[in-house]
Amino acid sequence: MRERNAMLRDRIPNSGRSSLFGNAGPSREQVTAGSEELLEQDNDRHISDLQSKDATLKNLTIDINSEVREQNKFPDRMDTDFSGAEGLLKGTMNRLNEMVKAKGGRHMLYLMLFVVGVILFLYYMISR
Repeated sequence: MRERNAMLRDRIPNSGRSSLFGNAGPSREQVTAGSEELLEQDNDRHISDLQSKDATLKNLTIDINSEVREQNKFPDRMDTDFSGAEGLLKGTMNRLNEMVKAKGGRHMLYLMLFVVGVILFLYYMISR
């Protein structure tokens, strides 16, 4: 049977394709090796892209961390500033209370003149 198949193969004429192009096409092994190389290059490019994105995200998280630390310091500074302002206001209120308790009209006259002056100043600034 093998001999018959060999004889038939010899009798079947070759198509014009092989005579035109010869055996120029790559073999299956060459195609597989070439596609594996292309896939490997593609994977390497994707790995490189992921590494750059990873580095970018790492830098971004470091920047966010430093910004959060700075923002957390802000309320502490505000607390200190408000404590100082609270002390000043308490001192001013104590002096005003002493002035109100004192007998005499002179301090009330000064207080009224001050209030009228502030009102006139605000009216002048608003009307401009």
